[in-house]
Amino acid sequence: MLNCKNTIIVFMLFAFFTAATSMAAESGSLNYVLLFDFTYKGELLKKGLYEIEWEIMEQDAKMTFKPVGKTGSVILTGKVEHALNEYVATNILYKKNSIGQRIISQLEIGGKKFRIVFE
Repeated sequence: MLNCKNTIIVFMLFAFFTAATSMAAESGSLNYVLLFDFTYKGELLKKGLYEIEWEIMEQDAKMTFKPVGKTGSVILTGKVEHALNEYVATNILYKKNSIGQRIISQLEIGGKKFRIVFE
């Protein structure tokens, strides 16, 4: 009887710590050169060098694009999608709208096993 109780307690502790680890926030930053002008919900991101900071909490992500050497920033929000393998390079995927503007749709971060998908 005692072994069964110990097994249950150990299993419950394992489940708790596994769940707590998966809900932990992740943050980071990188520098990235935008080769084109992009838009996101009416905000213009001019081509050039940006510091991109990210914060991830569970399945939600917040990305801040700060132009290096300039003032201002643009905040993008999206959903996290996990991958089996790390992305080899950082890439921005986009769609074009009816007037030819490039709309950011995804951000893959090199060395990470997730990408951010923007609405």
